[in-house]
Amino acid sequence: MTVETWDRAPRSSQMYWLFAILFVTGMATTAILYVWHERRVEALVEMEAAYGELELALSSVALRMSAMASIIERTDGVTPSDFAAIYEETSEGISRRHERAIALVPYFDGGAAGDVDRLVADWAPAYRAAGYPAFEIFPPYESGPLMPALMVEPAAVREGVVGFDFASSAPRFAAARRALESGAMALSAPVALSEDQSAAPANFVLVLPYAVPGSGADTPLPAGVIGARLTPESLFGYHVPLFDHIDLAVTIGVGGGAPLGVDLDPGSATGVIPLLAERRFDAIELPGIRVPFYASASLRPRLIDLFPPVFAVALSILLLTLIARQMGMRHRQRIALERALARKEIELRAVEETRSRAVRLEALGRLVGGVAHDFNNILSVVMGNLELMANASSPERRQLETDALAAAKRGAYLTKQLLSYGRRSHLRPVDLDVAAALREATHMLRRVLPESIDLTARSEPGLWHCLVDPDGLQNALLNLALNARDALGGRGSMQIEATNLRITDDDSPARPRDEIAPGRYVSIAITDDGAGMDAATLDRAFDPFFTTKHMTDGSGMGLPSVLGFCKQSGGTCRLFSEPGVGTTAQILLPAAERAPARAEPASVPGEATGGGTILLAEDEQAVGRVMKRQLEQAGFAVTLVPSGDEALAVLEGGARFDLLITDIVMGGNVQGPELAGRVERDFPGMSVFLVSGYPRETSVGANRDALARYKVLAKPVPRAVLIAETRAAIDRAHAGR
Repeated sequence: MTVETWDRAPRSSQMYWLFAILFVTGMATTAILYVWHERRVEALVEMEAAYGELELALSSVALRMSAMASIIERTDGVTPSDFAAIYEETSEGISRRHERAIALVPYFDGGAAGDVDRLVADWAPAYRAAGYPAFEIFPPYESGPLMPALMVEPAAVREGVVGFDFASSAPRFAAARRALESGAMALSAPVALSEDQSAAPANFVLVLPYAVPGSGADTPLPAGVIGARLTPESLFGYHVPLFDHIDLAVTIGVGGGAPLGVDLDPGSATGVIPLLAERRFDAIELPGIRVPFYASASLRPRLIDLFPPVFAVALSILLLTLIARQMGMRHRQRIALERALARKEIELRAVEETRSRAVRLEALGRLVGGVAHDFNNILSVVMGNLELMANASSPERRQLETDALAAAKRGAYLTKQLLSYGRRSHLRPVDLDVAAALREATHMLRRVLPESIDLTARSEPGLWHCLVDPDGLQNALLNLALNARDALGGRGSMQIEATNLRITDDDSPARPRDEIAPGRYVSIAITDDGAGMDAATLDRAFDPFFTTKHMTDGSGMGLPSVLGFCKQSGGTCRLFSEPGVGTTAQILLPAAERAPARAEPASVPGEATGGGTILLAEDEQAVGRVMKRQLEQAGFAVTLVPSGDEALAVLEGGARFDLLITDIVMGGNVQGPELAGRVERDFPGMSVFLVSGYPRETSVGANRDALARYKVLAKPVPRAVLIAETRAAIDRAHAGR
């Protein structure tokens, strides 16, 4: 099929051919994987056979050496003929002799060369009779310990080996010393000897100690070792590969684990397809030695290995041919169904988007309407009283000022509630003893609530601390208590209970909006036995400006601000209610991880006065004039500038001040945090604090560091707080000079 006809083919035909290609490919891949798996199984069988052969060979050699040592230990003297007879006796009936030679090696301390020469001379006739025509020690002995291989079996390898000094080869002598000291077998590392010729790199020695009774200076044969010289090929010499199409590479560890490769099938071609990477078997354990065993396998492909995939491809083509027409019909039906489902999904998505948009618009409209309603009332009071003040007498003027100020404070509180609901409040969390804070809040609530309401409070012993804003927590408790008071109608009982609570992944939140992470929390529950709420009211209780009270009795922002405070603090707020039974409001706050620390009592701002010079940077001129007038009335000298750039210019011009008060975000290039940092660096005698009209200004970039480094006051700043903080900052500046 050409590209043009493929493009013009119906989509169902394209899908059919795609399915056919995938099906054939899948069948062929499955067959190939099957063949590969079967060859892996065969390779594993061959590995286990090689492992068993090595274990059997080492065990056989060790067993014969142990038997020979037992016979020698019961004899005062051993001649070459005796040793040959012992070897034949222990090897009788054994067809697998994996060692190249077994030698009797006595141990002589340094300075005993004359004794060895005398021993060799005394036994010279016996050596010649046993097939040692020119016996001598190689290399020639000079000094130190001496360990000559006096007797070697089988006889065919005696010439050129008999008399070799073990002590002249460091690996072999170290293995002999380990065996003599431990009384158990030892294995030397691979060594290269002159008589080993081309097989030299693969040689190592298995040694077993013996001790002749009464051995010493007067005995002809002192204690020593029986040594078996081995090569990896000799150990696997009787192993025939089970599968000639599998190339097996074996590595064993000798003499402390030194890796030694073994070619089990010399001269054969190397496999090209990996079957098993280096596979680690359990080390072969014998008394005194430990031999690690590793093996890898690769496949040499054969024609018969191609039969399964070829058969699978042929069978899959046959099946595809038989079901082609049926697949075509099914394909057309599936396309029709998919189109119908796609249309349905688009319709459902459109309906869901419309519903979601309507819900968002309704919530936004309710929020905007509530804010507009409350702020219009507040502005009506402020504007009306300010207009009346123009023509009012002195006694009336004071009342009008009081009403206007109260309305402005109400607007500031409403703004604070909106920020709390939006989780943008300016919180100052501290390590708070919740039990102590709850006791203080209970005393405050007893003064707020009528005496007809029975208020009880209890904290669990050992209540955890929380990292939370104390004022925010007190406002949240006050809001919940006032709601409970209204639900009780002025008479009933209210309980406040604080407990420790662990939330795990298995806990399912009571309401979807919780979204609370597992961990340790402090639970503060306020329960009343009032009228309660039905399910519809409970579902909307946290919506902003939703209230069941008369419009003059509540703004509908109490519960939303509580939820916003809890969420911003890392916790949540839950409501449980039943009509006619009562309501429980539960605050969950995360427990502090660090050890509790005593919090310093918050200072109550008072009317401070005094002298001092202040540089005030505020781009809102109306706000700046108000703050300047308030500070000047308290006795401070104030210089007002509209930006950070002008503030720096004044300071660089030589003017000096006790305190810098700066807004965080202003016009110009130099913002509040940068200005504060420059003042702290270049004018260390000045104190600094910042003011902000929107706490989110402190949540980005360098502003976050400024929030942690400097004190920040949120606008509108009450006059008493502004003057008290100013006085404290100037006092710190004077004390630091």
